[in-house]
Amino acid sequence: MTVVIARLFFPSESDYSSILLTTATFGVAFVMRPVGGIVLGLYADRAGRKAALSLVIGLMTLGIFLLAVAPPYSAIGIGAPLVIVFARLLQGFSAGGEFGSATALLIEAVPYSWRGYYGSFQMAS
Repeated sequence: MTVVIARLFFPSESDYSSILLTTATFGVAFVMRPVGGIVLGLYADRAGRKAALSLVIGLMTLGIFLLAVAPPYSAIGIGAPLVIVFARLLQGFSAGGEFGSATALLIEAVPYSWRGYYGSFQMAS
C-alpha cells in the first residue's frame, strides 16, 4: 500500500521521495504518542477512565474517517498530504492515551491480588 499511497498523496519527480514521505507519515504518529499519553492520562485522572477511553475511541474513529475520505493530491493539491499527516497525528495521539488508561482500568477493576495478572494482558495483547 505504500506505493499506492505515495502516488496518490505524495507525488514527486522521484519515486523514492514519495515513498520516503509516505513512510515518514506513518512514523509521525509515534511522535504524538507520548503527548497523547500525558494529555489523555491527565484527562483520565480527572474525568474517569471510561470517559477517557470513550474519547480515545472517538479520536481514533475521526482519524480513520479522515484517512478514508481524504481526496488525492490531484484533487486538492497540498491539502491532501496535510489531511493525511493530521489524521496520523490524531491516531498517534489517541493511541498514546489509550494504553495507559486501558491498563489503569484493567488494574482498578479487579481484586487487589489479581492486578498484576490482569494488567499483563494489556501488554500481551
